[in-house]
Amino acid sequence: MEEQHAYRKNLILLLGTLILLSVVGEFMVRVVDWHRGNGFISNNYRDQIERPHPLTPYRIFGWELYREVEGIPHIVSVHGELYPLEKPNNTFRIVAFGGSTTKQSVDGVHYPLRLQELLQKHYPDTHIEVINVGNDAYATTHLITLLAFDVVSWDPDFIIFSENANDLSVGYFPQDYIPDYSNKYGNTFYLPQYEKRFTGANVFFHDSSLYWFLKGKAEMLFSGKHLKDAPRKSYGDEPPRNTENLFRRNVTTFITIAKKYNIPVVVGTQPMNSDAAEVWDFILRGRAYTDVAVFPPFEEHKRHHHRFNEIIKEVAAREGVYLLDNEAAFAGDTRYFIDTVHYTRAGIEVLVEQYFQFFTKLNIIDFI
Repeated sequence: MEEQHAYRKNLILLLGTLILLSVVGEFMVRVVDWHRGNGFISNNYRDQIERPHPLTPYRIFGWELYREVEGIPHIVSVHGELYPLEKPNNTFRIVAFGGSTTKQSVDGVHYPLRLQELLQKHYPDTHIEVINVGNDAYATTHLITLLAFDVVSWDPDFIIFSENANDLSVGYFPQDYIPDYSNKYGNTFYLPQYEKRFTGANVFFHDSSLYWFLKGKAEMLFSGKHLKDAPRKSYGDEPPRNTENLFRRNVTTFITIAKKYNIPVVVGTQPMNSDAAEVWDFILRGRAYTDVAVFPPFEEHKRHHHRFNEIIKEVAAREGVYLLDNEAAFAGDTRYFIDTVHYTRAGIEVLVEQYFQFFTKLNIIDFI
């Protein structure tokens, strides 16, 4: 009887200790996440693993574009800024398209928002809007869909278009090259993985940051992806497969739709860090899609990237739209990049100055 009593006492003590350690661990993980700017209540570790974004019609993935505020429909930018769906009088509305380099925010500042602030100061008698619809991993296929089904209904006065790297990487994915890019975006990395999300443990510990933190570390440790170099393959000096023709087609299609609705377009080349070979290798190491996609060495990739910028220039000249050579403005200066293509705060300011000078020289008042 005494042995049984001691066993129960030790079991209760063990369970109590485990519960206490779990509570302390949960608290500490959330404090660290809060200190990083992700919030104490939010569950950033879960969101990183689950990729919980639901399917978005036509665009596959993205954010909620519309919200009603006091009964009035609004457009929602990728960072949550609100703009009335019906454009107010005396408003100059710019919509900025792109991938993660357009979406990117540093210290709460993204280039469309900064551009909006500067243009508003320059044109105090006109209401200025610069709506950011850039999103992580968006390629021209997503931008075309977003323009055709949504943005043309927003009555924009001008469009900024800048895309390169996400289209280029499509050629590094396997299968016969598919014109709609599904050889890349059909990969599980880009799709909601419901069968993996709704396991018993995931559901039971859904709100525990500690669980998702430990789960992420365990998956990384046992997969060995953090130690595994991404495979490399030389494709030569030209981008692989039919990427050039399809990118040219898509940029042309985007501009054609805009011109059909009489929306002026300025296209911008995409800058790249000239000295980012180590960063390039680090970024690709451990990415889920590197098990199927084969990327070239960085110097070769850099040539491919430059070739895509040349295609942007060719299409802009042929279609008679405005062009900004952001690649030349950055000149590959490492001070302006945090990795291969994403910007430091100084890089964002360089990009903003490019567009600010463009719009002020153009005198946007003439376009209202």
